[in-house]
Amino acid sequence: MPITRRHFLASSGLSLAAPMPLEAHPAPSAPHRISQVELEATAHRHGLWHRRQPGGQIADLGGYDLSELRFGRWELRHANFTGANMQSIKAIETRFFRSHMTGCDLSGAMLLDCDLRCVDLTRARLTSAQILDSQFDWPNSFGEGRHWYCGEGLSGAKLNQADLSGSRINVTIDGVDFTAADLRQADLRGVFGAAHFEDADLRQANFGHAHLAESVFEGAVFAKTNVRDANLFGCKLTAAQRDGLQNAASARPREDH
Repeated sequence: MPITRRHFLASSGLSLAAPMPLEAHPAPSAPHRISQVELEATAHRHGLWHRRQPGGQIADLGGYDLSELRFGRWELRHANFTGANMQSIKAIETRFFRSHMTGCDLSGAMLLDCDLRCVDLTRARLTSAQILDSQFDWPNSFGEGRHWYCGEGLSGAKLNQADLSGSRINVTIDGVDFTAADLRQADLRGVFGAAHFEDADLRQANFGHAHLAESVFEGAVFAKTNVRDANLFGCKLTAAQRDGLQNAASARPREDH
């Protein structure tokens, strides 16, 4: 069943309002489970920090359990989520720009219209995660708060050695590093211009209609990889890699060697 924006908002219970200011609580000495209230308080203090206002504090949630929590229209750029458990979180229009997410677990997460540019997701787990841009999935104007729209995609993000098997990514991903990433059965139909897929596992991945111009695939493994109507201009593929493509006849020009 296709996911609609309305269904996503209704099922997630997300509020698009800014988090309410709450009394600050000191972080515990050891990682623990974060509640929704604590997360909203942390996001509020981080917003103050970003705006250089009194009471601000950078969000440091590395190693904490944030699973199944809801992220709203929050300013979380430069926040630290290193090693955090973020399984099945639901985030809409959250600014994660340049956040640190090395080794975090985002499996089953739903990220809609989030700003993930230049995020470090090295060795992160994104199994069955969905990273979507409503401009691609729902191109009509929704009218609600379009001034906040921050679906900048993953441009410049680091996803080397990340586990993205079975994930769905339909965002702008220009210059992303997927080196040695696990992309088996992933649905990758966004804009991937000049991305790096060196040594990546692309078996049964779906690149249908994807824009892959000038991307690098040296050492990448292909098997039943769908490239129907994909733009492969400037991509160099070996004979063995070409043998692993499906619907290659409909793909746009590439360079082979």
